Amino acid sequence: MAIRNVSIFQVHPGRRQEFLKEVAEAKKILERLGVSFRAAETIVGGPNTGNFVVALEFNDMAAFAGFTQKAQADSEWQAFQAKLNGTSSPTRTLLSRSLLTDVQL
Repeated sequence: MAIRNVSIFQVHPGRRQEFLKEVAEAKKILERLGVSFRAAETIVGGPNTGNFVVALEFNDMAAFAGFTQKAQADSEWQAFQAKLNGTSSPTRTLLSRSLLTDVQL
């Protein structure tokens, strides 16, 4: 059953292009680690319009667990995270993060 790690971000005013560069850098690293990566912008969503959604997709929970171990051991990913988390002027605010699983109907 597919698993998605979904993060929703509000981009700070005037920082959209910087944020997109960060997302592109994350995508490159995460795809190298075996993740199916998707990014989207909310274009109609009431108060959520303009927010960005980043979804990491995995075949199952075992694949998600394997990715987590690889990411924790990957120096490039760890350096990228440190760079984002170490800034006093981030491009975005994380609004939510969820782990979703498909539902069989």
